Amino acid sequence: EKKGNKLVLELKDCESFKIKRANFKGLLAGKALFPSSQDLTLEKVKNRIIFKEKLSEYLENKLLALQAKATVTLYPPSQNQLPFAQLANVQDFKKICEQKKKYALIDAISKVLYIYN
Repeated sequence: EKKGNKLVLELKDCESFKIKRANFKGLLAGKALFPSSQDLTLEKVKNRIIFKEKLSEYLENKLLALQAKATVTLYPPSQNQLPFAQLANVQDFKKICEQKKKYALIDAISKVLYIYN
């Protein structure tokens, strides 16, 4: 819904979590993926926000090649080639990975991650 020059979103079944830092400005939103090794295909990764505790240089390069939209991690990636958000709390990351909600919205300005169905 547009209110003046602001866009107001109503998200169902939504939770928010604090971000420690992000390497981009603005908002990123999309389908979430909590990958296992067999999930790392172009069809499954392309334009998704990938949740992974830690990214190796190899995995970061693979996600870049598979056109991932962004990553959400506990530890900052070594190369920062993809947009990423680093969560502030280990327990939050565990909770997010257990719930496996369908969508994520990263607000790098407010330093908040929203996950929702």
